[in-house]
Amino acid sequence: MKFAAGPGQVDSVDPKTEPISKKLAMYDAKKLLFTYKDPIVTAAVEIYALLVAKPGIEVICPTKGDPENPNEKAIELAQEFLRRSSFDELVPLIIRSYQILGKAAMEIVMKSNEPWRLDWIYPTSVDYERTAGGNIKFDRKTKRPVGFVQKQDYRETTKYTPDEIVFLVNNPLGGYEPVSPLEPIVKVIERKQNIEHGMAQYIYRKGFPMLLVKCGTEEHLATDEDKADITSALQDLESGSDSLIYPHIFDVTMSNQGDLKDIQSANDYFIHQVCAETHIPKPFLLGIGDSSNRATSYTQQDFLYDVIGARQRLLARAIENRCFRGLMKFHGLSDIPQIRFKEISEEDLNLIVDRIRKLLGTGFEQPVITVDEGREMIGMDAMDAEQVAASTPKSPDKNALKAMFKQAVVRRAQL
Repeated sequence: MKFAAGPGQVDSVDPKTEPISKKLAMYDAKKLLFTYKDPIVTAAVEIYALLVAKPGIEVICPTKGDPENPNEKAIELAQEFLRRSSFDELVPLIIRSYQILGKAAMEIVMKSNEPWRLDWIYPTSVDYERTAGGNIKFDRKTKRPVGFVQKQDYRETTKYTPDEIVFLVNNPLGGYEPVSPLEPIVKVIERKQNIEHGMAQYIYRKGFPMLLVKCGTEEHLATDEDKADITSALQDLESGSDSLIYPHIFDVTMSNQGDLKDIQSANDYFIHQVCAETHIPKPFLLGIGDSSNRATSYTQQDFLYDVIGARQRLLARAIENRCFRGLMKFHGLSDIPQIRFKEISEEDLNLIVDRIRKLLGTGFEQPVITVDEGREMIGMDAMDAEQVAASTPKSPDKNALKAMFKQAVVRRAQL
């Protein structure tokens, strides 16, 4: 993971290695966006965006490295820059773009030679300047890309120098070509959706079975008129409540459907693959419990937060080096402000979990753990009486609650 080097910086990557890293990217933006549209992948990307952005940030700037003596002027300048950029709205866009396409781009807008704000650039419209063969153009002295091009339509383009843009790139080998974190599951999602399509077809055919019609017998060969009659009678048959009366020479049977359980179990495999690739525990991603123990849940949670922390540090480092450095130089300051993401609060966690559950619509399946057990797993205290009252529905459906309770009892017994 890296960002385009700033003024006076030399990137450590040798341009000669770039053709190798370029081969890592296998899918275009259209394919990656199609993968993102899967509900589980959408929820995973949304979790990343919310966990990175929701806690908010603080700006610190020790004077000559002394944390007890903050440089208030530098902090104020950096905060004003972020406010003008609507940074709290930019962060979710940046993370979504990074998780889907493996890149994110922002223009550094200047005002009288002063870095003034960041403007979002739609990521599919911007790319490096390239040769006729499709390779990135590198500056021989700085060993970094010579610039970027934004294609606004088929005729009009906008060029940026490396000093005019912040370009975040994900590349496992440290190269410049963007590699989407979703690439390992593109085929997984295709197969998962094929299975879901098969499940939908099964359910439809279960309610509206395919009719197998034989027209004619050995004693009575079907005439063209017979065939026309049966075709006319069948083409408007759309409901099980309809009835069909046909002569004895016609034999009508219904196709026999298989067992849906086999298809459902096959789909679980692909869901596990998505959870593994996105580093998000299945209970957190789907809003339902599973048979993993608490030790495993804690390990999964810690790993997820490590990945979130890496995204936060990548973004903070890019803004500090690409924006704050030039801003401080313009104002004659030597101290460079730093961005620190705050720890996520209990209220933020509640909002994120609730939003993901609504996004997925997983209310039909109840977790196998209690609310307080779930809160304990993510390091939160048990709900007090006021919180319980606030989260309790005012007019619960008693029958639905009984059904949910029975379902939970059965699941607990199975574990």
